Amino acid sequence: MIDRVPIVLQGISWSRDHGHPLLLLRALDIDVSFAVVADVDEARALSTCSCMRDRTRRRLAGLIAGLLQAVGASILDIVLHLDDQGSLRATLRLASPRGLHCFDIPGSDGLLIAQETGVVPVMAASELLAIDQRSQTPPLPTDTNLSLPPDVQAFLARLERFGALDDQPDSSE
Repeated sequence: MIDRVPIVLQGISWSRDHGHPLLLLRALDIDVSFAVVADVDEARALSTCSCMRDRTRRRLAGLIAGLLQAVGASILDIVLHLDDQGSLRATLRLASPRGLHCFDIPGSDGLLIAQETGVVPVMAASELLAIDQRSQTPPLPTDTNLSLPPDVQAFLARLERFGALDDQPDSSE
């Protein structure tokens, strides 16, 4: 079994339900995709669109990458995970002349640093499979009567009486 799975930021979207941006993430080695809520600043920072005026966080991520290189440190990996509240977090593991260092940072910052440095973030396969399992909706029971509202049923019945719903070609042509 795969221990860690590479994750890519597939895109950024807006939720119709609550109006917040969503980060759309996809696993590369297994068929799992999921979305996490982001704030507007995170979405802007992660956007690759050059039309975004506020690029402060992206510039800071570039500065961090440059500073790491200047002091001889390198990013070993960026491991994404969900915390107890279901928020995306990242563990940034660095190797430097002084040893190994781990930093727990917001997931969006981990994704941003990954974009700036070319490091592909990873996530534990077991956590991805748990996310996928939670997102599965059970099939509807077959014995459930899923009828249309009465006014829709009446409208369809009227259409049927006039022949509007039959499969016969229109003879007026």
